[in-house]
Amino acid sequence: MKVNTTIDDTSPLIGYSAGDWSPGARTDAAWVEYYLGTYTMSSKRGAEFTFNFTGTAVWLFGALRDNHGLYNVTLDGTTVTRDGYGAGVGLYQQVLFEARDLTPGPHTITLTNNRNSTLFANRDLDFITWEQDLGTDEDTLLDTTDDDGSANFVYGPTPQAWNPDNQSVYYSGTGHTAVSSTAFVTYTFNGSAVSIFGVVGPSQGPYTVQVDSNPVESYTARSATLFTQQLLYRATGLSDGVHTVRLANAPASLGQALTIDYAVATKVQVPIVTTTSTTSTSSETTSSSTETSSAEPTETSATAAPAGKSISTGAIVAIVVAGFALMAMLSFALMMYRRKKASRKDTDDSEYYHSKPDMAAAFPEPYTYSFGQNPDDQGSGRYIPPSAHMQGGYNPLDSTGSNQPTPLYPPNRGPYDLNRRYSQPQSQPPQQQGYFGQGRQADGASLFSGYAPGAPRPGPPSATTAGIAGVGGGGGGGRGRERVDSLTSSGGLPYDHSEVSATVPYGAYTAASEGSSRRPELGHG
Repeated sequence: MKVNTTIDDTSPLIGYSAGDWSPGARTDAAWVEYYLGTYTMSSKRGAEFTFNFTGTAVWLFGALRDNHGLYNVTLDGTTVTRDGYGAGVGLYQQVLFEARDLTPGPHTITLTNNRNSTLFANRDLDFITWEQDLGTDEDTLLDTTDDDGSANFVYGPTPQAWNPDNQSVYYSGTGHTAVSSTAFVTYTFNGSAVSIFGVVGPSQGPYTVQVDSNPVESYTARSATLFTQQLLYRATGLSDGVHTVRLANAPASLGQALTIDYAVATKVQVPIVTTTSTTSTSSETTSSSTETSSAEPTETSATAAPAGKSISTGAIVAIVVAGFALMAMLSFALMMYRRKKASRKDTDDSEYYHSKPDMAAAFPEPYTYSFGQNPDDQGSGRYIPPSAHMQGGYNPLDSTGSNQPTPLYPPNRGPYDLNRRYSQPQSQPPQQQGYFGQGRQADGASLFSGYAPGAPRPGPPSATTAGIAGVGGGGGGGRGRERVDSLTSSGGLPYDHSEVSATVPYGAYTAASEGSSRRPELGHG
């Protein structure tokens, strides 16, 4: 995986040409625009700095200002020229140079100030970032931090050559400092990368670094300003395992010191790979083993299955067959559901068309009707409930047993006339006779008592109605039915007399003088 590391301009890993560079002054109003508030600048032609790194990319950052000019950058022997001019207040923390997709490994980059004129003489450096490849994208980086008091640090030549230097600005508030030219310290770690942190400042001086038996490298921690927890050394690309890094104080003058703060060891954790090895060419038996290694696993068995084995043909066939079976089951279930639904509909229709009719609903609901003086006037009446016989489905007009029931509403009747009903003789034309023919007058009692119009019913005739009921049949013993117009003579009516007070006969119904109902056509209930 790719890891970026950034160091400030004050880092000892940057080698400035002696006497050519100086730290940026705090009197510069733009100093706060720089990374961590520091920068290193030069106005000398030919002044340069060099940075050695191991990685695949690098970036140099600085400012573009109105007093900056041309500069050259050389990377691994290839030189390019850039212009550092920036108008106005300038631009800060800008990329002065970048290179990507470098070959993994060690590289050297150098920047040189051209100073093309006295007006554009300056060049500064703010910070440097470089990119490294540590392991692969599937790997995990494990960092272990050891403070200066850890047992992994060994101070020499004797522990007394190093003095404890405890300050709050140090990591964990502790550090070790040595001024002796023979003082050194070793740090042992397990990993593939290491970083050593310490102090740079006016009291610090040059020092050397050696990793294992590799060549010795020289750096300096001397700086005009004190900075703590600074990167003194970093090594990457080491083989994963145990390594030892040695730092030695190399003062250029008496009293220059080397201060150690802490160290960080980085180990690349690769995915655990399990391999099984078997041999059958000899009588010896080799047991299976599990190995954790950064190398690719080696298979000694010719029958070992590849890690990315695809699904077998048999499994594919089984999946396809199971899919077809599932579709068939769903289709069968849908067909049975539709059949059951259609059967239920046929049963419902049969019950509807073949069930016993409701005779009570077959007859229209009777309503009362009343007339004014003009026979053509339509009045309003009170609803008279049907008799118990009609509610049970019995037709009160079909009580003669002739199997030819008299229509409830004769279609050929003429306009109703109260006087004509009782005065016209039998010789009058049929349309002028009563609704049910000669002598067959009907009232509400006849219709809803269960007797046919004109048929005799049990009980003595009423004295007040005998003459009227006997029209066409004579006397009280005639064929006609007695009318019931009084509240006192119930005559076996199936409804309460209070429902029809002050009634007036008009044919097939008994008219009422109160109540309201819908208004039927003249002569129809």
